[in-house]
Amino acid sequence: MQTPTKSTSRSLRLIAVFAALAVAVLLRPSISSAASTSLRTATRVVFVGDSITGQGALNTNGWVQLIDAALTEVSPTAHPKLVPLGGSGQSVESWQSVEKDSRDADRFLDVPKVNVKAELDQKADILVVMLGMNNILAPYTSSSAESLDRWEKAYGDLIASLASRAKPDTIALGTITPCTEDPASPRNKLRALMNERIVHLARANGYVVLPTGDESLWMLQRGRTYSPEFHVTRDWVHPNFAGHVAIALGMLNGLGDTDAAAKVRDKYEPGLLTAAAPKLPALSWSVAPGLETPAGTSYRVHYWWRDESPAKASPRVTMTPPTGWKATPLAMSATQGEFTLTGSADKLRNVFTLSASSPVGNCQVDGAIPAPWRVATGVLNIAAWPSHKYEPQAGPLPWDEGLAKGEGLGALQTAADGRSLRWTRIYPSADFTGGPNPASIDFVAASAAETFEAGYAARWIYSAKERSVSLKLGSNVFAGNIGLAVWLNGERKYAAVITSEPQKQATIAANLHQGWNFLLAKSNHFTWQWQVSIDIVGVTGDDLTDVRYATSDDKPKDSPK
Repeated sequence: MQTPTKSTSRSLRLIAVFAALAVAVLLRPSISSAASTSLRTATRVVFVGDSITGQGALNTNGWVQLIDAALTEVSPTAHPKLVPLGGSGQSVESWQSVEKDSRDADRFLDVPKVNVKAELDQKADILVVMLGMNNILAPYTSSSAESLDRWEKAYGDLIASLASRAKPDTIALGTITPCTEDPASPRNKLRALMNERIVHLARANGYVVLPTGDESLWMLQRGRTYSPEFHVTRDWVHPNFAGHVAIALGMLNGLGDTDAAAKVRDKYEPGLLTAAAPKLPALSWSVAPGLETPAGTSYRVHYWWRDESPAKASPRVTMTPPTGWKATPLAMSATQGEFTLTGSADKLRNVFTLSASSPVGNCQVDGAIPAPWRVATGVLNIAAWPSHKYEPQAGPLPWDEGLAKGEGLGALQTAADGRSLRWTRIYPSADFTGGPNPASIDFVAASAAETFEAGYAARWIYSAKERSVSLKLGSNVFAGNIGLAVWLNGERKYAAVITSEPQKQATIAANLHQGWNFLLAKSNHFTWQWQVSIDIVGVTGDDLTDVRYATSDDKPKDSPK
């Protein structure tokens, strides 16, 4: 058995998660406890949260409004007032300040005319708190036991302060929803640890746990069996409509109002899945990288066949691999299954085709494995942020000059504080900011993204001739302060705050030499999201179809075959 390398460790973790997503039967989250006060007998329900709560109330199809409509439908004469206290950017700790300030003064958050002071100073039959996303995003909380202990204590103190004013009969805690849509991402691993603390806090104090996070993941997993581009977030943080439906289901089921939950599920879930696969029968797919072999990297491609006809016939599904790749097997007959593709992802998009035929219909879909990036994270670059403003000249790290030339890529690089760069490969995908665009680099695929953390991304680029190109730089984050430096063949082409550029984009003229060229990006993270994109675009009609990509530790000597 081949011994996994550091560069494949993340791939192996992804396979474990990928296998979980591929199960034939997906189970809905269980309900951990019951509310002592029913929603139908409650007069006031107060929701304390961040922008997800604010958007749940402000959006026409937000989860607060979905809950309100469902409760009205099942019980028109016994309908509680729902009070949304959601504030953008709020963490558990910042909400402590909001609560304290609102004791003596009016305070308003995201929802206009909803006064925190006035609402908390009235009795709430049910108090629902759903916080923690911004603790992950900023980040204010890490995965260390000490940090989690502080966060759990702050959460408990906040609940006690809220309860002393609102005097609820029932207190319920919503679990944190996905941060990125890869359950194995570092930020979702932190989210899982924090949700464990939420459950611990609830059980220790007799609170109700609302499975909003698990319900969101269940919705994501089910939707992906209909379409590889199904999402429960609109920006890999805030819920889209499917995410709002999932949160509403988690809230209602957790509070014991299963009739209202059924109304939401029956009214919206079928339409969400139909929109994901408007024409049936349909094929969906997902890709997970596997082990590196002498023949190339192996990728596990799982497919799902969706056929709602009464016949329920199993299709014959065939795999056409990218040119020059191998597929095992070439065909199978089942409603879901897994192919292994082996080859070199040396094109920006390495396209495969799944074809299915059955007595009820045929379909064909193309999928793509994007060229990966060689990425390193794990060290801090505080000097690059004097007075919290990015200054690239102020923060060079000892290995920057060598890395810019392609020297020492993948080698152990250790900073003065003992931290070392962690090298891995990441693949742009629908699970991360920027989506499956091969130009995208979301560093949170490899790191929880600490404040002042530095990250590197590298690619070798083979051009059959000398040519002029444009480097199109950008970022798709909705919030973040990201420094970016880019070198091509050892020459620095850009160094600035990419998120401060007009529309978060910049275009730089450059040249590719004949043969192998080396591209290196260094990104300095300050807070919130951490994604950049670096696209090489031809000029004067040059489509760059002959260009190839690699992530070798050492500069390749020969041209691609």
